[in-house]
Amino acid sequence: MVATLLLLLFTSAPETRGASSACQPGRLQIRVTDRVGTPLASAHVKVEGLAKTEGETNAAGCVTFNKVKAGTYLVRVNRDSFITLEKAFRIAPGRRARVVAALSPEAPRTASSSGR
Repeated sequence: MVATLLLLLFTSAPETRGASSACQPGRLQIRVTDRVGTPLASAHVKVEGLAKTEGETNAAGCVTFNKVKAGTYLVRVNRDSFITLEKAFRIAPGRRARVVAALSPEAPRTASSSGR
């Protein structure tokens, strides 16, 4: 099951000074947490459209991709026992993007009985 839960995108000042921001690649940092904000290590992050498309979050729940061209991307985040998150986002030319993805836990599985 894939669910879109919470994804926030913030942009900050241009990545480099003195150069045209339209020509400079940006940087993308994705931070993965649970619904209460606790960082989730070892979450698998895949960004469609990047040369280096995959990474694992560190102990702080972060993974960073450098030299990201401006454009629209699809991020997919999954981790055992959590619902997979999938969301599109945009990076402006020469900007840094910071994405916070909050995952919800999967519903507990219940044992089914056959009634026999």
